[in-house]
Parts: sequence; structure tokens; C-alpha cells
Amino acid sequence: MKVIVLRNLERKLPANKTSRVRNYLAKSSLGSKSTTVFENIIGTGAHVPWHKHETEEVIITVDGEGECRTEDGVERFRSGETVIIPAEVFHTVRSVGAEPLRVFTVFPTADVRTVWRDPPSSENNWLQDTNV
Repeated sequence: MKVIVLRNLERKLPANKTSRVRNYLAKSSLGSKSTTVFENIIGTGAHVPWHKHETEEVIITVDGEGECRTEDGVERFRSGETVIIPAEVFHTVRSVGAEPLRVFTVFPTADVRTVWRDPPSSENNWLQDTNV
């Protein structure tokens, strides 16, 4: 089996404080068979709207402070901490610090299926994807 090395992947930053960027690093369209990984950079006034996935989601915090809200409550997290969200749990993630929230998100599937309760992108909470 051949090893895949992805070089020169696009890595963008949010256009403004109310936007976010999802920079894909591994997924089926990039050659992965069983894993999705992306860098999510959430501006200081932005959030990921309510949604859920069929699989567990692991968020590894690199910079900033965030808040993960579920129907059971709110958990705050910061740089160096990891958040594990069980499959099928509706949740939202918000940047709550003075700097943008930067996380790496990992799923145990190459094709993540997301059910959105709210639109994934809007005029006041714009999402840009790279490497799709």
C-alpha cells in the first residue's frame, strides 16, 4: 500500500472576527480511507452552529478559549485541552477568548456526515472551507 504525503495544502485564516475557516488536512477526497482531520479557526465573534455527527468528534485545542454547549450544559476549554463529543449529540462551539479559537478536529471516518439544526454558514457567521 502506498503512503500519501499531502503537500502545499491551503491554510486560510478567517476573513473577519465573525467568520471561521475549516482547513481540511485529511478526508476521503484527499486520500484518507478512515479518518477526517481539519484545522478549525473560529474568529472571536464566531461560532459553529448547532449540529451533530454520526460518529464521535475529538477537538484538540491549539490556541484560544472555547465553549462547547450541548443540551446537557456548557463546558469551557482552552489551549492544551481536548474535548470529546459523543456521536449523535447536538452541540455548538464558540470562541470566547480575546484571540481566535484554533483547534484540530478529528473524526474516525473519512466521510463525516453532519446534521445541522441551524444553517452551517450565514452572513453574520460565515464559513469558508479549503481543500475539499
